[in-house]
Amino acid sequence: LRGETDIMIGSENTDEELFNVEELCMEKIYLAVPADRAVNKKCSEFILSAEDIKTNSEKLFMSECVNLGLFKKEKFIFRGNSDSNQNTLKKICRNAGFNPDITLESNSLDTVFSFVRTGLGAAFIPDTFIKFADISEHPAYYSINCPEAEKHIKLIYKKNKYLSRSAIEFSNTLRELIGMGTWK
Repeated sequence: LRGETDIMIGSENTDEELFNVEELCMEKIYLAVPADRAVNKKCSEFILSAEDIKTNSEKLFMSECVNLGLFKKEKFIFRGNSDSNQNTLKKICRNAGFNPDITLESNSLDTVFSFVRTGLGAAFIPDTFIKFADISEHPAYYSINCPEAEKHIKLIYKKNKYLSRSAIEFSNTLRELIGMGTWK
């Protein structure tokens, strides 16, 4: 609002009278569970690999969503970067019939993911992280059926404000990469 930022990439609702808002893509959240958890044996038919998510495999589109209530006894790791993010994740769990046992929080998605990989708990991880983070070892992933598990990623910039050449070039490159399927 103060004009200090040229462009923003986010998912927040934005006043479209003040800002130009361009939807870039849809981001989906997956449940990531440490590979050694017993619950994975019970839910093995629903497990997705990182490759399934990265390549939009047939299994990704054909598999059913897991009943999230099966994970109610798991410890959870949440990102603590915003109240709205935490409220969304808690709502996903409440819709499945339980309140999550949140044992750890971190503002860093990298740290949350590391905690999952080391077995400290389960977490909700966005597909953009799964696709683009340089990670060799992955936990078990599950698709969840909840409207809050998907969000629209948008390019946002103030109306009637001069955009720098670099902001325009960045926006154009981003649109091009999305159009090529690099980030969809």
